[in-house]
Amino acid sequence: MKDSYDGADGADIIPNEKSFLLSKDKVNDKSGFGGKTIGFLGGFSLLVSNLTGPGLVSLSLVYQDAGWLYPTISLIFMMVLSTLSGVFLCEAMATIPGNESLQGRVEFATLARFYFGKIGHIVSQIFINAALQSTNIAGIVISSQVMDGMFVALFKRSCGLQLHPHFDWVCVRSETQDESPFGKAIMLFTIGYLVVMAIIIPLGYLNLDDNIIIQIAALVFLVAVIVDWIVTFSLTGLHGEVPAFSNMRQQAGVLGTIMFNFSYITTIPSWVNEKKPSVSVHKSLWSACIVSTITFFLVGYLGARAFPHMDADSDILSVINTSTYADELSKILVYLFPLMVLATSIPVYSIIVRYNLLQNKLCSKFWANIFAVIIPWAVAIPFMSGGGLNILVNWSSLIFAASANFVIPFIIYIRACEFRLGVRERLTEEQLEIIRSMHDAPKPQDMEAPVEETTLLQKNINHHVIDDVPTPLPPNFLAIPYTTPESSRWIARGSVSTMSVVVVLVIILAIIFQSST
Repeated sequence: MKDSYDGADGADIIPNEKSFLLSKDKVNDKSGFGGKTIGFLGGFSLLVSNLTGPGLVSLSLVYQDAGWLYPTISLIFMMVLSTLSGVFLCEAMATIPGNESLQGRVEFATLARFYFGKIGHIVSQIFINAALQSTNIAGIVISSQVMDGMFVALFKRSCGLQLHPHFDWVCVRSETQDESPFGKAIMLFTIGYLVVMAIIIPLGYLNLDDNIIIQIAALVFLVAVIVDWIVTFSLTGLHGEVPAFSNMRQQAGVLGTIMFNFSYITTIPSWVNEKKPSVSVHKSLWSACIVSTITFFLVGYLGARAFPHMDADSDILSVINTSTYADELSKILVYLFPLMVLATSIPVYSIIVRYNLLQNKLCSKFWANIFAVIIPWAVAIPFMSGGGLNILVNWSSLIFAASANFVIPFIIYIRACEFRLGVRERLTEEQLEIIRSMHDAPKPQDMEAPVEETTLLQKNINHHVIDDVPTPLPPNFLAIPYTTPESSRWIARGSVSTMSVVVVLVIILAIIFQSST
């Protein structure tokens, strides 16, 4: 018998007699959620897509401004921290009674609700949604900007409705090194924005497992893009000097941008809820994170050496597109990058926001879709031009993404350890309701059969007692295999303390440097 969610040997997980494994056809199918159908390749593609998001195009500028030492150390640090955060979160999911093999559906906000209660759940929900939506908004902005650039290149113009400096319908006929072809003008909408919206919004109404084929295609395209970029860097010539350590004033925003790239932890519970039982959590998370980190370094360091004089408001897409060394293939890939890599992650984040709202019954499916799918497109409008996107990435990373991805998961894990080791025999009504919704279990008053004829799990729920919490867990069940729960708790506590101090210090430095400029 195997109680592990790891599946390290590649075989399907065989649940414990008390794990009450539900078939994929019964996992919240009637509630509009996906089933457990995502394999290793699909999960790996999904995780890499969530990792290599909008922050990827800003890394060359980070290496140019800050030097190579601090960004590289930050990449390695965040790679380890984010993976530990993910596996700790999965162990907390498996600690909920009746979910020992991750057979139920437990979204991120539901975890916070189970371990923190209502107040903690509300606070966590705010941070989780803000982190997810800030990433979504960044993806919308970059995708729209490059789509406008594609219209300029192919049709010699792109148009839009300008709000500032004066209200007018304007068209541009040439590209610049600015992030947007419209420069610093404030646009209500552009043709590129409308095209991307028409393509992406329908995907946000699907389930997560319905999007996997798109994520696999995006991964294949990403590999082609990275190879082409490295070739372009080499043809341009790696003549630029990237010092180990640059201007101190430029260091404050580095960790924020790096954290933004690794802010995918909030998506992990939704992936776990719909992955096949045979897919290893450890292998999936570590492999996706290591591959993405290598990609970040190559794009950041080599891009900074090839283009050492990037403007403060530019990114690697606009720089390559205006480079004399970029051939037609490189420009085509630049134009397709937002749609194939960045834009394909937008519906994923929208779906996850909707999942969290629906499972916690915060609103109807209609309003969940409005908040998750539609509102980010409206909020993205002020960031469509100028340097607003870099400000959004830096500050949203420090305030929301850091807390939701690197502080809250470790606190949840600590509370899960206390729950498991504290012999919690009686559960609150809130926790019982979560367990019922996790398995679509009917409430006692809705049941037609006598309590004696129900499953052991349902009996325990009806009696407000769960007495089968696994203690201790098998070694390969743990977030860090073959360690003691106490050592894992110390790692989690240390991570919470470290990230809290780091975030506060970086925010203080960013405020000081910004006020002095």
